Amino acid sequence: MIHHILYLVSLLQGEAANSDENLSDGSEQDEDEHSDYDEEDENEDDHGPGEECINECGQVETETHCNEDDEYCDANSGEGVSSVDPTFSLPSGLWLHLSEAIFQLSMMFWTYQDPTGDMSASTIIHYTAILGIQGPSLTFHPAHRSTLKLAALMWIGRLLFLKYAIPVYAYNTLDLAWPCRTAYPSQPHRISSIRCKYLLRGCYTPFGELIELKAFAKSIIKREGVPGNLTWAPDGRSFTISDDKKVLLSEFCETHHKAVATVQEHVDEMLLGWQPDLDVSTIRDDLTCRKAG
Repeated sequence: MIHHILYLVSLLQGEAANSDENLSDGSEQDEDEHSDYDEEDENEDDHGPGEECINECGQVETETHCNEDDEYCDANSGEGVSSVDPTFSLPSGLWLHLSEAIFQLSMMFWTYQDPTGDMSASTIIHYTAILGIQGPSLTFHPAHRSTLKLAALMWIGRLLFLKYAIPVYAYNTLDLAWPCRTAYPSQPHRISSIRCKYLLRGCYTPFGELIELKAFAKSIIKREGVPGNLTWAPDGRSFTISDDKKVLLSEFCETHHKAVATVQEHVDEMLLGWQPDLDVSTIRDDLTCRKAG
């Protein structure tokens, strides 16, 4: 199947290369024709007043003909606009073959079944194992982060199974054509049969394995708890929010100093430069007091 997809991709690349060559040849021909037209225009500029009169008369006749046929032209333009189909249209040619072949390969990965329940040969499970490894440190992701990736992968899998169970269009380019949803007498029964076979916990399928992995990660989260999103550096001069946002204490303090200075400038502007004789350090505020004033 993969060889067939690569073959279709090579054909599309060949078509793209041929179209680029045709475009380059066409642009060269257009440049040659444009130069010929320029020479003809220079020769036409030397005509006498008689020919100018003939050209003007012909222009008037053309304008009169267009005015008489305005209603006809408007009607044709209206038909052209109304004839455009705004609905979704499938690709054609090799693009249709390639898209349906890729979807068939995807469903081959998702519908993989092993009678013994060993999912080690599943492509989806291999991909899930790679998702659980952190790139920079080559360590495993913690449980509270792996569940997010598993949930996203399961959501995509459900969408693909829905498209596989009741497709809007038939897949006619495959060796064994897949019918559209209208071919099934009961669409809910079709969805239920696919769900019971591939999407339930305990099924010997990649989706059933993903459900088990997510449940195992949730049990670890309940036992260990979710760690905080803020971690301090060993030197105590910076901290990291989540995984990628590093904040230096010097920058953090500078931001607050700028904010305090900006507020002080606005206060001075509102008080018109008046400085009240008030010592803020002598004020004692009781946080437990709920009285007004």
